[in-house]
Amino acid sequence: MRRILTWLLTMPLALTIFPDQAVCAKSGIKVKPLYTLSNFSGRVPYSTVRLAVDRTSGEILILDPRNDNIRVFNSTGMEIYRTEPYRNLGQPVDLAVEEDGTIDLLVMNRGRYTIYRCNYRGEPVSEVVFSGIPEDFLDMKPDRILWNGGLLYLVDMGYLRVTMFDTDGRYVRGYMLADILELEEKQAYESPMFGFTVDRKGNLLFTIPTLFSAYRLSPDGQVTRFGMPGSSPGKFSVVSGVAVDDRGNIFLSDRRRSVVMVYSPNLKFMYEFGYRGFGPGSLVVPDDLVLDRTGKLYVSQMRKRGIQVFRVMLGDGSRNE
Repeated sequence: MRRILTWLLTMPLALTIFPDQAVCAKSGIKVKPLYTLSNFSGRVPYSTVRLAVDRTSGEILILDPRNDNIRVFNSTGMEIYRTEPYRNLGQPVDLAVEEDGTIDLLVMNRGRYTIYRCNYRGEPVSEVVFSGIPEDFLDMKPDRILWNGGLLYLVDMGYLRVTMFDTDGRYVRGYMLADILELEEKQAYESPMFGFTVDRKGNLLFTIPTLFSAYRLSPDGQVTRFGMPGSSPGKFSVVSGVAVDDRGNIFLSDRRRSVVMVYSPNLKFMYEFGYRGFGPGSLVVPDDLVLDRTGKLYVSQMRKRGIQVFRVMLGDGSRNE
């Protein structure tokens, strides 16, 4: 199944047109391509990197596992700082940013994961010591982390498990998503998550491309599935990254269709933008998504296409604040 998914990602797609500013007449959403993250040498040719936004400063932090470092870009998309490589700690896997600017860095070393809390320069200051983890989650090997609402989320994307911890590393809650979705063992093994985020209400949102679906799981354990397979607008081919704004609008990337879809808080498709190509607003295998508080959407891509930034305006003319 995973080989089939990889093959789908490489198949050619037809091009569509994306004007300088696309507007959906029905929803009133406006989307404008802005720029690609750059430095003084030009566009930074990233591929398959992890993104995090410092919502206070407006800075975007990029973890490139191949270079073992973090690079920081300001709100205009220019690189302003980069850390030294973290090779002495192990393999950096993901990062998150807390409200006060503290950087949480997930590192794997010889099969063991560690979370380092770093200062604004990315320098490790302390190690998170976890406690109270139930037996079902002791063997977790998280490959994603997220900070939301004062809680640190550790996510095992391949085995569909999520754990939550407070600021002192104490276990708060965990989810065995395969059990919640009632997946059989073989189906669960063949159905890794590609995207994961948490909204302001504490709902978990995640995508499983092999099932052509996205999900929203409420804190009380109620799960809602949305999306369906297809190649027309709003349909899922290889659905990947997911982000949500403060109003509950959901943004989903599709790797094969090279678009970003927008769903309303009640899980209705509203709009999509992007196309496979080389013009303004084009995308090549879009993956990770993050939103800042001003309504800018950051989209990572493969094949050294870098991080594309879009301005998203809501139907009433306001930004996603």
